[in-house]
Amino acid sequence: MKTKVHILVKVRNVALLPSALLVFKTIKVGFPDAEVWVWGNNLAAGPMGDVREACKNVGAIFLNIPTINHGRWI
Repeated sequence: MKTKVHILVKVRNVALLPSALLVFKTIKVGFPDAEVWVWGNNLAAGPMGDVREACKNVGAIFLNIPTINHGRWI
C-alpha cells in the first residue's frame, strides 16, 4: 500500500505565495514514493496556477475546494 500525503494550501496574501510553495521543494525527499494530494483552500486563479505547476513538478494530484477551516479539513 502506498503512503498518501495530504496538503492543504491557503494563500491569503499573494506576497506569501513563495512560503506556500516551499513544501514542494522537499516533499519527495521525505516521502519519495508517496501519493501526494494537494488541496487548494479556495485559491484564486493566480496562486492556483503556481500551485498547479508545483504539483505537476512533483507528480501530485491537485484539487481546489471551497474555503474550509483547517481543523475541519483534518
